[in-house]
Amino acid sequence: MDRYRRSQRIDAASRWIISGGGIFVILSVFALLLFLIWEAAPLFKKPQLLARPVPSALSQENKVRWIGMDEYRKRAYLLYESGHIVVFHLATGKRLLEKRLVDEP
Repeated sequence: MDRYRRSQRIDAASRWIISGGGIFVILSVFALLLFLIWEAAPLFKKPQLLARPVPSALSQENKVRWIGMDEYRKRAYLLYESGHIVVFHLATGKRLLEKRLVDEP
């Protein structure tokens, strides 16, 4: 009789574990679906364009040889023909760094 009760307890515990695992899988798939909807929703909204001030770094007289941006698109840099570099914040246009990279010959 003892063996029978032990077997029943193990069966009941197994049922709960398997049922819990199945519910967890269903909830995980549902959470993944919600995440994908949350991430894809902006693709279906109307795009907006915000006017930003023109950075003062662009108003220099020298020719720009190279323009670049950091990977987060927060800062940009301009390398002028004279060897002068200007780094500025894109949102505000504030100059963060202004340096001459090469000496005058």
